[in-house]
Amino acid sequence: MELFQQAQALFADTDSINLETARQLQRLEDQATGEEQRLIAALWEAFIAAADEETFHQAWDEELI
Repeated sequence: MELFQQAQALFADTDSINLETARQLQRLEDQATGEEQRLIAALWEAFIAAADEETFHQAWDEELI
C-alpha cells in the first residue's frame, strides 16, 4: 500500500492542490494494481473537492479527471 500512502500524502495540505497534484495522482494510480489502484482512484473525489475551478478545468483538459 505504499503507492496509496504516497497518494494520500498529496492531500496533506489541501491549500496546495494544483495541476501537478493531479498529474502525480494519475501516475500513482497507473502504477498501482488491484485494491490499491481502487483506493487511489477514490482519491479523485478529494482532488475534485479541494481543487479550485481553474485547476479542475486544467486537469479535465489534460484528461486526468
